[in-house]
Amino acid sequence: MVTSKQRQRQLARARWERQRSRRAAQARRRRRIAIVVGVIGGLVAAALLVWLVLSLNESDEVPNPEPTVPGDPGFSTDLLTPSSNPPTQGDR
Repeated sequence: MVTSKQRQRQLARARWERQRSRRAAQARRRRRIAIVVGVIGGLVAAALLVWLVLSLNESDEVPNPEPTVPGDPGFSTDLLTPSSNPPTQGDR
């Protein structure tokens, strides 16, 4: 016959085993969640870094617009210096 003290020890040991297995399962779950959160956080950080680098490079490559010249047909952009003036009838 099992004494009361032995029964209490058996019950205490069974309770301890259940608690230990439950705590181990909780620890595994916490570890798995921490890994998933870390990986997702790392991917988000990497994506933000790539976006930042690409957006900075795009802003550097914006070409400057060409200067515009008025569309007046009588306006000439040919600049003449004193040494390059065409001869006139009196200069011949």
